[in-house]
Amino acid sequence: MSQEIKIIFFGSDDFSSKVLLSIISKFQIICCVVKNNIDSDFANFARARGINVVTFKELNKDILKESSFAVVASFGKIIGEDLLNLTEFINVHGSFLPQLRGATPIQTSLLLGYKEAGVTIMKMSKGMDEGDILKQEKLIITDSDNYPVLRDRVAMIGGDLLVDVLGNIKDVIPKEQNSMSATYCFTNDFSYENARIDWTDRACDIKNKVMAFYPAWTMFDDDGINIYEAEVSNIESDLPGSILPFSKDLYIGCADFYIKVLKIQRFSKKILQGVDFKNGIQNSDIRFI
Repeated sequence: MSQEIKIIFFGSDDFSSKVLLSIISKFQIICCVVKNNIDSDFANFARARGINVVTFKELNKDILKESSFAVVASFGKIIGEDLLNLTEFINVHGSFLPQLRGATPIQTSLLLGYKEAGVTIMKMSKGMDEGDILKQEKLIITDSDNYPVLRDRVAMIGGDLLVDVLGNIKDVIPKEQNSMSATYCFTNDFSYENARIDWTDRACDIKNKVMAFYPAWTMFDDDGINIYEAEVSNIESDLPGSILPFSKDLYIGCADFYIKVLKIQRFSKKILQGVDFKNGIQNSDIRFI
């Protein structure tokens, strides 16, 4: 690949780091841009590989003019037209666009129980994730895919696609998105409260929430509880939040079925197997709320 291609990389998190790692030895990275935290894990990752890091506020627009491309991967901040007009901006987006535009496509695909995820390399435009598609790929979501696992898989595939696009940019034919099919699939940022479990939900929805937020959380006997892993059982339930008696394993009732909790943690304590947590419960009549 050509070191003549000069890239300014915009990122913020582990997804960004994995995409950056895919291209770092193949193209010239002029600098990495972070939102504001110059000591973030991503910033330290870039610096450890000899890349200069600047905040978005400190970014010199003249550097953009000198770059071949600006690559954006999970940056988390709107980039205005004044910058978009200075160089070619390319985004690595964690869905098969136009499905799941917006800030949280990977988590949302898990939360909604999708069977497939995706990644898209796209030109950036002033509209949110509305630019022309350069390359994209789907991948199957497995039962063991929680958010960190799926995020890393999507990032690695996205990095490979990005290398292919940048290395063969003259042969890539941009494809316009069908915006009508994206009407009801825009994703938003999540708050901490979004990760709280409502035990009156269906068991499959609660399991999806656990995988999407990793962990989801709840309350039990005045203690905050994180749930990292669970599976839907075939045991019917009509007592949401209740513990199934006469079982060594930890089953918690939902609106329709019990879920079997495999990994659980009291806030600030070590993660336990569900069976070990249940062994320590003194009063099995207390409900999760």
